[in-house]
Amino acid sequence: MLNEFYYGNLWIDAKRKTSCATLIFVVPFYSLLTVYGMLYSCHFTYDSIELTRMMKPKQTRTIPYAAIQTVDFFVIRRKWVGGNLLSLMVPYYNFDLIVHLKGNGRDDPKLEIEFPATYSFVEAIQHLKENHIYVHDAFGVFERFTNEESFKKDFASYFDEHYHALAAEYGLDDPRIGFTARQHL
Repeated sequence: MLNEFYYGNLWIDAKRKTSCATLIFVVPFYSLLTVYGMLYSCHFTYDSIELTRMMKPKQTRTIPYAAIQTVDFFVIRRKWVGGNLLSLMVPYYNFDLIVHLKGNGRDDPKLEIEFPATYSFVEAIQHLKENHIYVHDAFGVFERFTNEESFKKDFASYFDEHYHALAAEYGLDDPRIGFTARQHL
């Protein structure tokens, strides 16, 4: 069971790489304020991951790379509770990180960070690797899509075809609905 869950925008070296503005089109109007109240900015810096709540910028959490043991990297299909027709018709995939923090053994703390899928995440993986953190890319995303062009062209169609089998194999939500679903890894 995971200890913490964060959903947000991806920032790398103070540059925003994703936007949650698309949520306006896929989240029902009645739950939009609730969703935006739970959004974070996830900053990958040269020495840490910084999580900042967007609606309350003073609420932050800094995770130094030295405190991270490993990172599991997955793709998940997202659907919003009561989502509109667009969220049913258009495949909506996010990246999902399970960050294993250093602790005292089997029950080491974990946290989950989810954000819109983007090829730019390869830069965050580089930050992690430079700090000697092993990133387990369960689906081989960046081996399969080696440049931004192939990612944009083939990422969604690949996961449209293979996601159901991969989700069953890895015990992932299919689709993930809401903010509180937890993975049993």
